[in-house]
Order: sequence, then structure tokens, then C-alpha cells
Amino acid sequence: FNIHTGNLSPYKIAEMTGKRVLSVPYSIARILISIGYLTGIVKFSRHWVDLGRYPFHISTEKAKRVLGWEPTKTVEEAFHEMVKSS
Repeated sequence: FNIHTGNLSPYKIAEMTGKRVLSVPYSIARILISIGYLTGIVKFSRHWVDLGRYPFHISTEKAKRVLGWEPTKTVEEAFHEMVKSS
């Protein structure tokens, strides 16, 4: 199962981290992020740009139904925890 409690848009992530969203063409974003990653300026690779190109939504309904799972954190809390650990 892919377990989560919601979805975060790039705009919500920017708001939560005090950053701003900069719209650039996909090919330019991949190049800039690759350079940033290789030089240590950013902590994530171009693969995250690839993942963000097309929004995807994950349903937790099956986990709730089959496992009786309920979230213990909001998507915002989980995001902050992930960022803090990296």
C-alpha cells in the first residue's frame, strides 16, 4: 500500500517552506535541478521534477477497508517530518 493522508501541490509546499514557485519549462527545470544536485546546492535529483510533472493522487480507501488503517498525521505534518529528516 502507498499510505498517505492527502496531496500537496507545489504551491502548498512552497507556502509551507516559505519559498515561491518559479514556473520554468520542464526541460530547463530538469537541467537546473541536475546541476544543483550535482553541485550540492539542492538536496533532490531531477527525478523529483519528473515525478512532479504530472500530478498523481493516491487513494487510501483500500488500506482503510482491508487493514482498518487510519492516518496519525496530516499530510502537512508528514511533509515537515520528511523535510526535517533529510
